[in-house]
Amino acid sequence: KHGVDSTEAQIAQHRAELARTREFVYSDDSPYWTKWYKLKGKVRWVWNQLKLKGYYIVAAEIERSREVFCNRIEEESNCEGLSSARNAAVEALNKWEQEDDRTDWNEAKPKYDAELAKWNEFKPKGEEYAEVLEEKICKCVRTSLTVHATAQDYEISTLKNELSQKGREAQQIGELHGRTNELDATVEEMRTWIQSLIHMNQSLINGQCKQLEEFEASARTTLEQEWQIWLERTTSTHTNLVNWIQERIAEMAALEKEEAAARNDYKHEFYDSIKEIDNRRLALKEMLSGSIFD
Repeated sequence: KHGVDSTEAQIAQHRAELARTREFVYSDDSPYWTKWYKLKGKVRWVWNQLKLKGYYIVAAEIERSREVFCNRIEEESNCEGLSSARNAAVEALNKWEQEDDRTDWNEAKPKYDAELAKWNEFKPKGEEYAEVLEEKICKCVRTSLTVHATAQDYEISTLKNELSQKGREAQQIGELHGRTNELDATVEEMRTWIQSLIHMNQSLINGQCKQLEEFEASARTTLEQEWQIWLERTTSTHTNLVNWIQERIAEMAALEKEEAAARNDYKHEFYDSIKEIDNRRLALKEMLSGSIFD
């Protein structure tokens, strides 16, 4: 409507560029969270689950890995600088659009571009750090299951040794013969219980991972829905504005047409009056000329 080189088109283009970096800037009340922030939340959740299950050493190890990851992001990246530069650029762009003054934008745009370039340069490193932390999470979970299974094997081995000793005593003392069968049954019950516990823990971990995936899918769906609602509102507002402008243009055209018709009517009446006056003047002149001649 305004042309590719118009101010409106330039502002719209810059606003679209700023929208593409919105996911990099985190704030407590924003639905746009970076993948790294979600990963940090996942570590905290796994840490709580490990502590609830009694794996304090593994939980402490995964907490140290989280701190290392967060410190690297904070020290090596310019996330705060990018956030500040982007907020300043958005305010300057709003001022340009509302007050037709792009002075602040000319100052804020180079700073924002510089911070964005630094962020893009750091981002591959951040992805590597995130992969290391993700592997650490999986390793700690596997370790906790291995430790649990080792402890269970030790308990079984201890029970077997006790059973063997009791068996030797039972061979020497006939009164303890029935104890051997009882201990066998106890060991089998313990083995069954331990296997069921391992299966339950595995099912719990699978269920928790599924909950995480469902939460991420729900958050992504909510984000898409909010974007669609905003887009529909913006489109509707633009359509209403266009319709209103077209109606005003039609009204102006009707008024101009009416004015032209009125001017035309007035012009015809004026010329008719002049013509009638001329006719009367000629008639009066002829009459006066005839009287003088007589």
